[in-house]
Amino acid sequence: SSIFASSEKIGTTAMDFMKLESSVKGEALGNAITAGSEISAIGVNPASIARIERTEFNMQYLYYYQDISYKSLRVAVPTELGSFGFSAGLIDLGIQERTTFLDRDGSSSDTFRNHGYQLIGAYAHNFGDIDAGISFRYLSETLDSNSGKAVGLDLGLQAILSDDLTLGVAWNG
Repeated sequence: SSIFASSEKIGTTAMDFMKLESSVKGEALGNAITAGSEISAIGVNPASIARIERTEFNMQYLYYYQDISYKSLRVAVPTELGSFGFSAGLIDLGIQERTTFLDRDGSSSDTFRNHGYQLIGAYAHNFGDIDAGISFRYLSETLDSNSGKAVGLDLGLQAILSDDLTLGVAWNG
């Protein structure tokens, strides 16, 4: 069982799309992939790519309701210096009718489009049974004529406790 607590009001802050989980495994696990050792966990814990043995590539297209779509692309490459990864995600919130105080039903037929994207560059290395990773994140979102940009730093660790048990911790800033 899991416990979830949050004080956030979803949809009331900018760049909420970065919280979308774009992996089937992550969704199936209730987004509990901090200890996952795979490319799809790169946005949650950059240490997740430390143990990849060959180049991995992942592409996904998710179509939500009301013409909302999310596209993502990830690649991770192992080297002797560690693993390097890149992730790009794009959300399109579709075409929306403009409403105003005077035109609450949107009868003016004026529309606008909202969209956003994020880019992540990551590096991870394993040190015996401990994996460490760092990633840099760039985000941009446009809501009608307003736009915003942000940068972030993510840090992650994973400890291999046994063949069947990995402990993961991440800080996403």
